[in-house]
Amino acid sequence: VEKVLDGKIDYATGLKVYAEHFIHPDDRQEYLNTLSIQNLRRTLSREHPYVTLTYRKLPQNPDVRPDSYGWIHSTAIMSQADENGKVRSIVYAAQDVTESKRREMREHLALQAACEAADHANASKQEFISCMSHNIRTPMNGILGMIKIATDHVDDPERVKDCLEKASISSLQLLSTLNEILDIS
Repeated sequence: VEKVLDGKIDYATGLKVYAEHFIHPDDRQEYLNTLSIQNLRRTLSREHPYVTLTYRKLPQNPDVRPDSYGWIHSTAIMSQADENGKVRSIVYAAQDVTESKRREMREHLALQAACEAADHANASKQEFISCMSHNIRTPMNGILGMIKIATDHVDDPERVKDCLEKASISSLQLLSTLNEILDIS
């Protein structure tokens, strides 16, 4: 690293050394690609005078949790261009954005938890509606079926009486279910 600062090694080597010593392994390749001389020459112009990249710092302790990483937001800005508008030199700026990144991660986790809770509540609601639908339709179909049978057999008083008793039991069951729903609401 000192050789880079002293100007004893070239830009590409310095970039690689910096990445190996200070950048999280998962972000290294993107850092190297974004800030490579080839990419900067291809990307930077008067119309697009800068490139930015946010990466994780290499943690001091390898057992650190992902929400404890340090974050850097870096910007390469074209400071000089040739007569064709192509980059000749850049200024590199880096800003520690650890706190804002951690806040963003906490907000993301809170939003994710809220979505999961909403999904769970929606699933519970759907299950409740499905169960109630079944508990209402079953006795209602029983009542309608018994009325139809009784109507078809009005000349058989014993059969009509049996149908009316069954319809009465189903109507009490339906009333009980409706009362439970009203109590819940």
